[in-house]
Amino acid sequence: MLTLMIAGVSGLSGQETAYAQAASSEVYAAPVVRPYEPPSDFGRQVEEGDVNRPIRSRPITGPVAVEAYQGNYEQIRSSGEIGYVAAVNRARASADARMGSLDGVWTATGADGRPVLDLVLSDRGSSKPVEGALSLNDQTRSTAPVESVTRNGEETVIEASVGGRAVRLRLRQAGQGWTGSLSGLGRDQAVSLTRPG
Repeated sequence: MLTLMIAGVSGLSGQETAYAQAASSEVYAAPVVRPYEPPSDFGRQVEEGDVNRPIRSRPITGPVAVEAYQGNYEQIRSSGEIGYVAAVNRARASADARMGSLDGVWTATGADGRPVLDLVLSDRGSSKPVEGALSLNDQTRSTAPVESVTRNGEETVIEASVGGRAVRLRLRQAGQGWTGSLSGLGRDQAVSLTRPG
């Protein structure tokens, strides 16, 4: 054990000092760059509002009306910031224009007005497949991915397998929503798809 310690001490570089060596008369000297040392009041600082001394900003004695700022509570945007915001708006409008008519969140309601299921679809246009998922509005709240979306002329068919049941929606566009029939959840029923909200 002693041999290992002596070997370890003798392997130190020239910048380090071996204070463990026997009969060393060298006095400890602090390193040139000191390690981080917290200030003497570390952990005992008091929040500014609780300090028992005057605070630089004068206290607010009453409500301040927005009009008092005279429209100067935001800095004027630079031309770079204005260009960036305009580019973001153009990109968003372009992406929205490319989306198909099924894109978004939908709720399918029966003839009695009760929600039957919810759909979340990503329709990126006619050249790409529609993807998404549906969730039943029953006690199970079963969720499943949409397996296929096919368009046959004016009719769109959405199919999914939920809890071992083959669910099929046959839809036609009607204004801002869709109407059609739902099969696979017991009896076939008429449904309409609308955006929640």
